Amino acid sequence: MEEFQCRLRSAASLRPVEQGDSSAYMHRAERVMRQISSGKASANESKYPYIVELTVTSDGLDVGLGRRIIDFHKARHIQPRHGRSTIPRGEREAHYRWCFSDLETARAFVEQFGGALYKTTGA
Repeated sequence: MEEFQCRLRSAASLRPVEQGDSSAYMHRAERVMRQISSGKASANESKYPYIVELTVTSDGLDVGLGRRIIDFHKARHIQPRHGRSTIPRGEREAHYRWCFSDLETARAFVEQFGGALYKTTGA
């Protein structure tokens, strides 16, 4: 079985689904990040326990990738649920989150698009 690389963003609210190399874990206090949040994104992360975080350039999602992600959701007859997005200061990448209600769909998303898989702990 393929092992997912998981980096812990918030020790209080997330835990890795499958543990990998412990040196890959990073706590929020170790990095200065700008978090783009909305009440809906936070609510999605609370309601849908499986979160996939994709890292892309700070310019945002490529149009083609965005369309493939929408098609992924349409093919499964599920609504895309966005989580919070973060842009680390001084870095040229951004982190976008999608939320899923079940592990099987979240893993299928990771297999198709990559990313890190997390499970909320309900904090």
